[in-house]
Amino acid sequence: MTELIDGQIYRWHWKDMSGWRAGSDPYWCRSQIAIVKNGRLIDTYWHGGGLDHSVDPAKVDLTFMGDEKWPQVSEGGALRYDQADICDTRHANNSRGPIYVRPGAPLNKAAMLAVLDQREENARSDIRVATWRLEEIAKQRASLEDGKLDEVRL
Repeated sequence: MTELIDGQIYRWHWKDMSGWRAGSDPYWCRSQIAIVKNGRLIDTYWHGGGLDHSVDPAKVDLTFMGDEKWPQVSEGGALRYDQADICDTRHANNSRGPIYVRPGAPLNKAAMLAVLDQREENARSDIRVATWRLEEIAKQRASLEDGKLDEVRL
């Protein structure tokens, strides 16, 4: 079993789901991200993270994500690194959770290029949509000027 060290952050999943009854959600009110506090694995869904939110390490599979001692970065800053070097603790119940970067991780040109490529594609898509809208407006204006008021779509 993995030694639990305070501050370490893990993604977790139940090892055995056979005991759950049909229709129940074994992950209800769980983020599946846990931080070791006082030697206990505490799920981060509830920000306070009391012992009643602890996860039994014997019943889950753990994947190491990072450590609270790592430097924090902003959401935009995290895009500058290989995602293997990022520990993102944000989830549906805490969209502002901290994001950590592995100490000494280098900035990653390929990661930054992928972000720029995606932004460029989004901008080109916006241009295509805007061009189509302008063409549609011109058609509606032409119908209006031709006196075909019943054909104008607003």
